[in-house]
Amino acid sequence: MTTIKHILVATDLTDRSERALERALQVNDGGALTLLHVVTPGLPAGLGSRQQGDAEAFLANRVAEASRKVRSHDVEAVVLTGDPLGTIIGQAVTRGADLIVIGEPGTHRYADMFVGTTAERVIRFSDRPVLMVKQVSLGPYSRILV
Repeated sequence: MTTIKHILVATDLTDRSERALERALQVNDGGALTLLHVVTPGLPAGLGSRQQGDAEAFLANRVAEASRKVRSHDVEAVVLTGDPLGTIIGQAVTRGADLIVIGEPGTHRYADMFVGTTAERVIRFSDRPVLMVKQVSLGPYSRILV
């Protein structure tokens, strides 16, 4: 059985991402955990920096909570600006993540019907295993279907 040494949790700070984080904490067996939020580029300077600061503050609280729940002290939050798909996959490769955990896609916008949501595209294009979490966790996995 392969041990997961590093989990990357991609978060858009929604309740869907909270479910993904909770599942990642259950799957984590003492490995590193990175929470990644990507801010969309092209926002006005004040708005972009405010969004980044707000995301960093929010994730700092989540890191503190997550650090108490996992055996690893290697829990960090990263907030970057860029294309969400490229940034998520790039950070997974750069950080050597063994697993990407992402929440279920939100409601489809018109454009998502043609190109797919970020979650769908991460699953499609990543060379790493991706766990998409749809429901609130009721307990640890009892069996795995691949």
